[in-house]
Amino acid sequence: MFSVSVAVYHKTEDIAISEKVATTIMVLMEKEAPRYKAKLKLLAKESTHKLVQNPYITYYRTAENLLELSKLLDKPIKIRDSERSPSVEPIVDDLQEYFIFWDKRNDVYRSAFLMYLASFEGFLNILYELYTRTDLRSSRLFERISREQVDVKLRMAPVYCDGFKVRIIDHEDKRFKNFLRLVNLRNDYVHANLVKTHERYIIEEDDFTFIVENEEPGETPTDINQLDLSHIELAKLYIDELVDMVIESLDPKTKREFKNFIFNEEIEVESFEGYLIPK
Repeated sequence: MFSVSVAVYHKTEDIAISEKVATTIMVLMEKEAPRYKAKLKLLAKESTHKLVQNPYITYYRTAENLLELSKLLDKPIKIRDSERSPSVEPIVDDLQEYFIFWDKRNDVYRSAFLMYLASFEGFLNILYELYTRTDLRSSRLFERISREQVDVKLRMAPVYCDGFKVRIIDHEDKRFKNFLRLVNLRNDYVHANLVKTHERYIIEEDDFTFIVENEEPGETPTDINQLDLSHIELAKLYIDELVDMVIESLDPKTKREFKNFIFNEEIEVESFEGYLIPK
């Protein structure tokens, strides 16, 4: 699917001759290929059968890999000695390297947190791509719906899409409320909004200088610099619960169909009378 190989052997087992023949074949193929590009583009444009990359899985797996890396970085870091015994902890050579290594884990936390949130947006985008009602698929309407805020798209999915057994997604559900808190944090993080926890107060007392932090009111910090491993795991839990909530809201036939492909890297679909039919 991703590559083609041609194995060339010569009866004398002379590698140089085989390489020469292989190079000649490659040059001929590269020379002839451009002649068919226009035809290929036309065939692709007219095709009703295609593979759609699943952004939900792309972002979710990225988040999962970053989470695993976060767990590794969260372990105690040992400074190498001449007679160290085998250890599963990360090993560094000196104190300076230790602090460089330790500091990088915060970048991983931030990236993993945002990837989990992006994965759910990918999940919704696939849902809308495949199940938006035919009468709403005109370019202007569909574009307007696509640009809705993620929490609005989630609540309105049963209105805009076929296949739901509920009239609207319940915003009173605990899983929805948990997600909404993450969305609000995500907006502050992505837009680099200034929040109260970005402020620290300098207090002079008895000829000493003290730095007083703003307290965090919630379970997840509003300051992206304060994210740690527990917050990443919490984001994963909330996203997983929300995906389950949406799937639970589908009617039995759609639920069975949806679960057959939503966890695949690519989704095979066929266009029929304005619908994209998963295969």
